[in-house]
Amino acid sequence: MTAIDNVARADARGPGGTPVDDSRETALARLVMRFTDWAEHWFPDPYVFVALTVAVVAVAALLNGAPPVTVARSFGDGFWSLIPLMVQASMIVISGYVVASSLPVAKLIDGLAALPRTGRSAVASTAAVAMLTSLLHWGFSLIFSGLFVRARGEQTCAWIIVPRLLPVISASAQPGHWA
Repeated sequence: MTAIDNVARADARGPGGTPVDDSRETALARLVMRFTDWAEHWFPDPYVFVALTVAVVAVAALLNGAPPVTVARSFGDGFWSLIPLMVQASMIVISGYVVASSLPVAKLIDGLAALPRTGRSAVASTAAVAMLTSLLHWGFSLIFSGLFVRARGEQTCAWIIVPRLLPVISASAQPGHWA
């Protein structure tokens, strides 16, 4: 269960902790939530895929006739050849964080997050903000979008829109990272 789900489930209770009536939700929304709950419960952690991929590649190299020492050395050498790329990516994200978490930008985020009043406009504005900020700087967009989604989530909970909308708002920030 994710942190957003915890917030959503906590906010889905009425006064006195009684469950809120979800009978107004469509059948499609209930079906989607069932699939989401199933996937969160049964889908493995991404680390499992990484570990399996490394094992498959190592076994494939050994089956192709590479000596075990060469396979191990290739994995070790490959890591160190990625250091320049990792430093560049880190600097992009760090510089984006420095700008996105500054006080003037924090005020801008709060102001923009307070504008939409419906669920659809919240999703659309989040996607638009993510895509527009990505045109400035990818690292800035990454952090700005995350902070914007958090502020948007706080606003959403404040005006009591269906808490299950929070994952949709979060997902709508992703197109900005593709630009």
